[in-house]
Amino acid sequence: MVFRTLSVFFLVCCFLVHIPCESQWLKEKGSAYIKLNSWHLLADKHFTNMGSIDPNATRGLWINSLYFQYGLTKRLNLTGYIPFSVTAYQFAQVSKTKGDELLKRGSLSSFGDTELALEVGLFNYGNWAFSSSLKFSFPTGNSEGITDTDDEKLLEIGASFQTGDGEFNLQPTFNMGTGYTIGQTPSYFKSNLGYNFRTEGFSDEVHIALENGFQFLDNRLLLLGAFHLTKSLKNGNRELRDDVSFFVDKLESLVARVETAFELFDHFGISFGLAYPIWGRLGFQATSISGGIYLDY
Repeated sequence: MVFRTLSVFFLVCCFLVHIPCESQWLKEKGSAYIKLNSWHLLADKHFTNMGSIDPNATRGLWINSLYFQYGLTKRLNLTGYIPFSVTAYQFAQVSKTKGDELLKRGSLSSFGDTELALEVGLFNYGNWAFSSSLKFSFPTGNSEGITDTDDEKLLEIGASFQTGDGEFNLQPTFNMGTGYTIGQTPSYFKSNLGYNFRTEGFSDEVHIALENGFQFLDNRLLLLGAFHLTKSLKNGNRELRDDVSFFVDKLESLVARVETAFELFDHFGISFGLAYPIWGRLGFQATSISGGIYLDY
């Protein structure tokens, strides 16, 4: 516990102490990026705690969210992720032999867990830009699940219908990126390394992300590919759950993602993305789909 407290203090100090410079990844003072997004996952199988794949009753998670990034100063940005509508659900289970309904459909909708972050520019080295961010995650979602039902079977698994994990997170992250061209195609590469300090007995996590993007049609069309690794330190004291859920402890994954964004008008565009877990533990194994509209000014 003392080690974790000292680590948080050290990383926060690293975030606050920086070299004045400009970062190509930060929004200018007074400018903003706002995105209204919808994300959906439907899965009938999941990764076990050993990394193998097992079937499960068809589960879904639908998240409608608002994301924003705003330039507070020349070197400081405020970002936010607000999942204003989250629905966790499970299809009804019906007997294949008799057609009887073994378990009725379950669903829970509420607000999700909110995230706010500050990102500060550190320094530039050649074409490389370096920054650090400090993200706070607030347990504004429903972590109790379904409790107001008379169906005993549904109530037994009701705790797995969550829209949040019920714990506060603090995640400092170090970011770096560069721009380059391939022929006449503007491109970029960026990566980040973060450590997620979790509470309420959840295990801490290490996050590593890589992203490569390419711009076409006078920079109106963006195509990108990304990988995101989540690695649990397994230092929590929560019991391993028997049922599957979107918000479990010690979840690990390596997710590949592709996304495209197209600027329809000046400062306004649409986006579409797919993500697939190549490897994981305790997470659902299925392709997620997302789409949204954005304003960049």
